[in-house]
Amino acid sequence: MVVTRLYIRWIAMLAVGAVIVFLGVRRYRNETAAVSVETFMADPGEGVVRVVGRIAAGSVTAQTNGRTFDLVGEKVAMPVRYIGPGNDDIRDLKTLVMIGRWDKPARVLVADRIALAPHIEFVVAAYFLGLVPLAFFLVRMERSVERLYREIKEETVYTSEKL
Repeated sequence: MVVTRLYIRWIAMLAVGAVIVFLGVRRYRNETAAVSVETFMADPGEGVVRVVGRIAAGSVTAQTNGRTFDLVGEKVAMPVRYIGPGNDDIRDLKTLVMIGRWDKPARVLVADRIALAPHIEFVVAAYFLGLVPLAFFLVRMERSVERLYREIKEETVYTSEKL
């Protein structure tokens, strides 16, 4: 009986964990993931896009309606017109994620938001390094509690006195 409840509890915890991982991956793909300049230039597509790249040295120019610069990937550069609020992050050799839409006739990315380059691998590693030992600890404690429960149940703790 206790063992069955134990397995049901762990299955429920794993199911909740799987749902959390699924929602996290979905959020990452929809709201956080950025494509490289090369990938974007191969197929600009439609709608709002997040492009990660480095601002080319000497390419930042101020205009009345924003700033223009070149966003560089590994091999390809892409022109960007930033029309969002003033931002000190736009400077030479800074790696940023530009959020905007591709203007086909002008062949320029019109960005209205900036995000810092995500380094999600560090966050995942930190969670992994913290949660894996915790999971081992919980499993070990669960087994210890189960063993103690069985020992207490098998011991004769109270015997009635005969009068």
